[in-house]
Amino acid sequence: MNRSPEPSETSHASADPLDAALAAAFAGGAEDPTEDAGLGSDHGPTLKRYVGLREIARGGFGVVYRAVDIRFGRDVALKTLRLEHCGDPRFRRRFLREARITARLDHPGIPPVHDVGRLGPRRPFFALRLVRGRTLADILAEPGRRSADPALLAAFLKTCETVGFAHSRGVVHRDLKPSNLMIGGFGELQVMDWGLAKDLGAPERDRDHGFDD
Repeated sequence: MNRSPEPSETSHASADPLDAALAAAFAGGAEDPTEDAGLGSDHGPTLKRYVGLREIARGGFGVVYRAVDIRFGRDVALKTLRLEHCGDPRFRRRFLREARITARLDHPGIPPVHDVGRLGPRRPFFALRLVRGRTLADILAEPGRRSADPALLAAFLKTCETVGFAHSRGVVHRDLKPSNLMIGGFGELQVMDWGLAKDLGAPERDRDHGFDD
């Protein structure tokens, strides 16, 4: 009797268009968007589609640039791994997980993912909507700022709504703090940086216990 083949990770990923795009970008199967075959640099990756890159944030394992998407003529935030982590499969898996989680949390309080790709063979990136505003940490540091400010209370409620949505999808942020909360010019609240998020519904094989524990 012929035994049906077990579904592979590749076939599982290809069933979802986003997973397929991410898998291609991280496995080297996608068209390389860089001008050269290098990894770029932490002073600014070189891309064909994104120009005018300027660093706006830096974390423990990632760098965020402001860039212009020449395809649509709009500003975006482009996040990539720091160079020193590009050769570590654990960091690339963690970065992939952040891109996937952020992309599937479709909520007004979470910046949408526009694009995913790689800088050279091993340096992944994803592009998000650029959030213009100030962090809650900066606002709270203002002299004379009262914690009972109605605008801050509204931001708190929006944060609860956004985090509650993520929880309903089985995702825990795990790094909520004022510096990861952005308030835009129209009072919109954005929960940023899902790099430490944990997807409670992810298959065991997709969990990186080296970082999750």
